[in-house]
Amino acid sequence: MTKTSSDLLKKTLLTNASVSILGGLICLLANGALTDLMGLGSTLYLYICGAGLILFGLDVGYTALRAIENTLYIKFIITADILWVAASIALLSLAPHWFSIEGAVIIEAVAFMVAIFAVLEVVGFRKMTHASFQAA
Repeated sequence: MTKTSSDLLKKTLLTNASVSILGGLICLLANGALTDLMGLGSTLYLYICGAGLILFGLDVGYTALRAIENTLYIKFIITADILWVAASIALLSLAPHWFSIEGAVIIEAVAFMVAIFAVLEVVGFRKMTHASFQAA
């Protein structure tokens, strides 16, 4: 594998990690205001989401910095991103009444951003694995 073959993947993973940790901190630190803005009935949802995002972000960051060649980790992250997008679509389709308009827009915007991460991760992963296969 060459350095350039994993550059896109590494940069995407580091961006994903940073955004996930930042989003998790926002969920934890601005919990009350964000709960009200999104129209949620309980702060518990965003506390759980925030803690999960921080843990996910730390895992993604570790993978980008220390385990970029571990294809199982990369596949896990891509799968998690795809599941986030699918869950967001399902949530807004099946229970739109749980959220305010602003909450729905936030969920849609985050899902769109995560979908972009997933696409870039797949492209980067394919470049990396193709380069590894070519080098062998």
